[in-house]
Amino acid sequence: MTAPAIRHLVILRTDRIGDLLVSTPAIRNLRRALPDARLTLVTSPDNADVLRGWDAIDAIEPFDARWPRGTRRDWIRRMRQAAPDAVCAFRPWRDDYLLARRLRTPVRAGLAYAARPLDALLARALFTHPLFSFVPESPRSRRQVPHHAEELLAVVRKMGLPAEPVPMDVPVAEKDRRCIGEALRALQLPPRPPIVLHLSHKWLAEGWTAVDVVVLLQALANIDVAGRAVAVTVGPADQETWKAVRTAWSAEAAAPGFSVPQACGPGNLATVLAGVDGGLVAVFDHLTPGRWTALVASAGLVVSTDTGALHLASATHRPVVGVYARRRFHVLSRQWGPWMVPNRVIRKQAGAPGVEEIAAAAAALLAETREQA
Repeated sequence: MTAPAIRHLVILRTDRIGDLLVSTPAIRNLRRALPDARLTLVTSPDNADVLRGWDAIDAIEPFDARWPRGTRRDWIRRMRQAAPDAVCAFRPWRDDYLLARRLRTPVRAGLAYAARPLDALLARALFTHPLFSFVPESPRSRRQVPHHAEELLAVVRKMGLPAEPVPMDVPVAEKDRRCIGEALRALQLPPRPPIVLHLSHKWLAEGWTAVDVVVLLQALANIDVAGRAVAVTVGPADQETWKAVRTAWSAEAAAPGFSVPQACGPGNLATVLAGVDGGLVAVFDHLTPGRWTALVASAGLVVSTDTGALHLASATHRPVVGVYARRRFHVLSRQWGPWMVPNRVIRKQAGAPGVEEIAAAAAALLAETREQA
């Protein structure tokens, strides 16, 4: 099927937020190559609102493989009635291959990892346009590793459509931007854009302790003599990490925290912790995806061990310090690294050397981006 014959394309990306965002360069290329086609994005219910209002897609359809069988059957029947003639399975996973096949489109393209034999076999059987990734599974391999965004661009080319690298993208709703702006003013933080650190559970791994995280937060909060707060974001799965860090903060900094009323609704939006030497840390653990996006978009810099936060930074065009696990650093830092934004990529090491390296990278990147601006 040639590109002009595609009238309705379904894009499957049913995994996590970072994986969805890293797909946006490929989706943007599909939009450019098929300006008159209808593009329907199928994503997880948790991510259904992340790209809501984005001009590259026409519709968003949530899908969850954990739904009851009857619900899934009704969903597939409804999707077939919409008469798609092509599907792209961007998630390299067999469940999405089978879902693509059940849509019964003439064109089915998708990505599979050659190192996973069963997935590769299914891709050959179920796709009309399979693309195989040869990213090594072994942490000792020195094979060249493409960025996942590049792999997805190659899927688009496999369909016979043009595709070139473009930035990641995510819409920022004005109501969320306004809410975060009001909250930052209400917190009376220093005037410079904050450093955003996502408090993933991955921080407390490979020899790191909650005390190490506290020392890092204090170091980041005191990088800039003119004053620059650290805004910490905490996801639903990271509450235990936040609890451990909060306990360590009370012991180390001997400074109590206080809650700040939410600017755009009931409840508390953030907890402010007073750091040493006047540094301030504001912890946001009640953010919707839209408000998380708006906060990251307001940052001067983003620091994270979690690729979801790093890709959100890339999608909002913020500088990034990415901290990656030692064991598969060669693969992870390349396949899931920052995309088309100023960045520093660090192999995680424990204790004071690790803290110092991250803080130094953040200071250097802030200085570099300030000079470029």
